[in-house]
Amino acid sequence: MALISTSNTTTGAAYDTPSPSIDESNRKRAWTDEDNPDPKRLCTTTTTSTSTNKCYLVSQDKKLPQILQNAMNRKGIKVLSAFTDFLSKVEIKSEAQRTLYINKLTLFFINIADKKVKDTGFFTSMLDAQHKIETFFNFSDEHIVQIAFTQPMLPLSSMYHHADLPEGWEIECFNKLLTMPQLQEGGRLSLPRLKSLSSIFLGCEVPDQWDMERFNKLLKLPLLQVDGELDLPRLNYLSSILNGCGLPDEETMMRFIDTLNQPRLQEDGTLSLPRLKSLSSIFHGRGLPDEETMRRFIKLLTMPQLQENGKLSLPLLNSLLSIFHGLGLPDKATIRRFINLLELPKLQEDGTLSLPRFKSLSSIFHGRGLPDEAVTMRFIKLLELPQLQEGGTLSLPLLNSLSSIFHGRGLPDESEIARFFKLLELPQLQEGGTLSLPRLKSLSSIFHGRGLPDESNVALF
Repeated sequence: MALISTSNTTTGAAYDTPSPSIDESNRKRAWTDEDNPDPKRLCTTTTTSTSTNKCYLVSQDKKLPQILQNAMNRKGIKVLSAFTDFLSKVEIKSEAQRTLYINKLTLFFINIADKKVKDTGFFTSMLDAQHKIETFFNFSDEHIVQIAFTQPMLPLSSMYHHADLPEGWEIECFNKLLTMPQLQEGGRLSLPRLKSLSSIFLGCEVPDQWDMERFNKLLKLPLLQVDGELDLPRLNYLSSILNGCGLPDEETMMRFIDTLNQPRLQEDGTLSLPRLKSLSSIFHGRGLPDEETMRRFIKLLTMPQLQENGKLSLPLLNSLLSIFHGLGLPDKATIRRFINLLELPKLQEDGTLSLPRFKSLSSIFHGRGLPDEAVTMRFIKLLELPQLQEGGTLSLPLLNSLSSIFHGRGLPDESEIARFFKLLELPQLQEGGTLSLPRLKSLSSIFHGRGLPDESNVALF
């Protein structure tokens, strides 16, 4: 690995936290023959600094600088993909500029203070465009360290999702936010409350004092109270609907609350949490539905096809709403297509709808809307494939593993299905000469919604 030694100056004088530094033992390890078996390949350049010199090792072959790799190994954070991706998305005119950019990335990742951070998703969600990445590289070292020191990091990154990295004064506002009474519980910061707040303000940046006063009113709504205390599940369902929308005005909120008093949304005299959960699924991130939409939703709950033994079947309702997660209420034509879908022979078992089969369908099409007729027919053919049969009938564990891997990704094509069946033949998934369903279930759980693992991931598994 071709390496360059450069220097970079960082000071932590502006912070109450210790000055960011590179572990001396790591620096020494990075220069040993064990880590670099061919010292002759080291190319050294000298940069003079008036302050303490920080020596970073710069990789030119898509590998992390050794000092960063050592630090990330200790923290358990995977950064290589983001590290190389950011460097590839900006124009680099000189080796000195490249070295500077690598040093800034190294400085940021090494100084991440939040121990709950295990990947770079929080970072890449804020820097999702070239100009934003360039802005980061123009930040001062002090500013970069200030961001890295911020914790909890995930709520901050949620508020700045697709919104660029926060400025220094915004970090200070966020830190002040964490001390506000609205976010405290039992004298400590309530992470569930903070999570709900960051969900509501997803991509909206740090809420101001007026927003926090309105959030405080929200927390005191009778709708969200159970036995005189804030009920977190109810808060979560409401914040799911408001995800990324900010807080509605008081009049809109009151109208919405009035609609929740409808008998169809009640159970034993109180608001039904499962029905509120269903509502939050279909309107996730769409804001509060208006009165007309709520009337249509309540009418949906009375559909004969969603009833079982005279009562609303929540599994059926949830499967339907999974398909329309975050898409809003389907129109009449789509509802008719849904009813026709429920009557397909291949979704029946012993003369009634097979919930496990329908659940697999809704998992694959989670948040994608109702599949058209051609895609539905492909799904039906999938159920007939010999590789998914066991003892002459469809193997639900096999189908569930397939639908878990392709959760929300749509129906896999022929090549992906062939790869899935090839996966089932791997020796690592066999036990006693046959496929181990528990091992397959573990694999499908790890890759839930991520698609089929490639060879390297299978090898790691």
